[in-house]
Amino acid sequence: MSDSEDTAKDKGVSPPPLPADYGKPLTPVLESERLLSLDVLRGFALLGILVSNMFYFAQPLEQLGFRRGWWLGPGDLEADWISIFLVEGKFYPLFCFLFGLGFSIQMDRASSRGSDCKAKYRRRLFILMGLGLAHGIFLWDGDVLMAYAFCGFALLLFHNRKPLTLSIWAGALILLPAVLMLSLGLVIMVLSRNAELARMIQEVFAEDPQSSLELSKAYMIGSYADAVFHRIRELIITIPVILFYAPSFLGLFLLGCLAGRKRITTEMAQNHRFLIRILILSASVGLVGNFFGTWVMMSANMGEDLGLLFTGTAILSIFGPVLAVAYIAGIILLIAHKPSLSILHRSRRPDRWLLPTI
Repeated sequence: MSDSEDTAKDKGVSPPPLPADYGKPLTPVLESERLLSLDVLRGFALLGILVSNMFYFAQPLEQLGFRRGWWLGPGDLEADWISIFLVEGKFYPLFCFLFGLGFSIQMDRASSRGSDCKAKYRRRLFILMGLGLAHGIFLWDGDVLMAYAFCGFALLLFHNRKPLTLSIWAGALILLPAVLMLSLGLVIMVLSRNAELARMIQEVFAEDPQSSLELSKAYMIGSYADAVFHRIRELIITIPVILFYAPSFLGLFLLGCLAGRKRITTEMAQNHRFLIRILILSASVGLVGNFFGTWVMMSANMGEDLGLLFTGTAILSIFGPVLAVAYIAGIILLIAHKPSLSILHRSRRPDRWLLPTI
C-alpha cells in the first residue's frame, strides 16, 4: 500500500479511484482515440516543410545564402519572397511544438496506466537518430531528425518540471540562437564600414569556386554515388548548423509539452477565448516581424551583404515561431467552429472530430 493510501486510511478518507485503464499495457491508440486535431496540424506542418524545403532541394546546402541569383524573372523572386515571409521558419516550429506535445501525451497515457515509458521513449529516440543519419546520407543532407532525437533526450529532463520553469526555459532556448545570429550580423555590419575589414570578412565566408562547381555537378549531372559522397562530406557543415539551432528546437519542444500540460489543444471549449487572444496577438506581431525580417534578408543581394543576411535570418528566427503559434491557434479554432469542412478530414461525419480528453 502506498504512503498516500496509508495517509488517506488514517484520516478515514477513501483514496481516489484509479483510472479505468490503470495497469493495462501501453498499446498504439485506436483510430477512435486519435486526436484528429493533431493529425491536421501534423499534415499542415509537413506541407509547409515541403514547400519551404523545395528551394533547398535544388542546390547544395553550402549555397544557402544565395537566393536572387537562382531566379529568372520577377515572378520567381516574388514567390520566393512570399515563401520566406509566410512559410520558411514557420513550420519546423510547428513540427517541434507537436513533438513536445506528443511527448506530453505519451507521458500522460503512461502515467494513467501506472507505468513508466521513458525507457521505450529512449529506444524510439535512438531509432529516430538512426533514421535521421540514414536520411541525411542517402536522401537529403538537410535532415533534422538527428537534432530532434538529441533534443528529445534533453526533453526527458523537463518531464516533471513546473509550468513556469518550462515557460522560462522555452523562451530562453528559443531566443538563444537568434540572439547570437543577430549579434553576429550587427557586428559584421559595423565592421564592414571599414573597406579592409569588409574584404577580410568576405574572404572568411567566401566559397571555393572549384568546390562549389563540383557540388553543383554532383547534384545536377552526377551519379547517385557522387551525391552520397558529397552528402557525407557536407555533414561536416550541416551537423554544426543543426547543433547551433538545437536549443531553439528544445525550446519549442517545451512549448508543446506545456500546451499538453494545459490541454490547450484537446479541451478547446475551455480554452476558446485564450486561443482567440493568442491568434490575434501572435498573428499581428508575427506578420509584422516576418515582413521586416524578409525585407532585410532579401536585401542581402545573394548573400553578398553578410551583415544583412545574418540579421534578417535572426529576425526570422525570432518571429517565425510567433507566426507558427498563430497558425496553430487558427487551425484549432477552425476545427472547433467548422468541423464539417471536407478538407480537414476523411469523413464528412462531424462526430469524427469529437476530441477525447487525455
